[in-house]
Amino acid sequence: RPTRTPPPTPTLPAGDVFSCIPPNAPRVRARVIQVYDGDTISVQMGYQVARVRYQGIDTPETKERRGEPPHPWGEAAKRRNRELVSGKWVTLVWDPNSEDRDHYGRLLRYVIVDDVFVNDTLLREGLAWYYPSEHACSAQFLQAEAEARAARRGLWSGATPTPIR
Repeated sequence: RPTRTPPPTPTLPAGDVFSCIPPNAPRVRARVIQVYDGDTISVQMGYQVARVRYQGIDTPETKERRGEPPHPWGEAAKRRNRELVSGKWVTLVWDPNSEDRDHYGRLLRYVIVDDVFVNDTLLREGLAWYYPSEHACSAQFLQAEAEARAARRGLWSGATPTPIR
């Protein structure tokens, strides 16, 4: 018979990439049950299902929005996100320096799978851009985007690399 004892609080992997995350930031384990696009997933936490928006990043749109066509890099971002998290157990970290939810009601979280900081990885691979907001990893995310731009990775590789927002 299942118990209602919550799982232990997951620890963060070692490594500089995680140093921006506040050490006492609340975190929970969850299983990814759906990948919507490059920066939004659904997770199962016990008996609860929640939609999660990646904190501090934005990825290109995969669908038409307000009359604008999908961004050419939208599917690539979604595909990479799926490779990283689909069906896996992830650690969701809430940054107490930021809002808990966005204006659509989605949880705003840093997402970690194994030893990969997904938010940071998508930025470094040029599949996302920094989304300006109050959170502890702002400086790191700005640097990750700058490195992707300088190396002309992903959405920064074209002749007109400015992302469509």
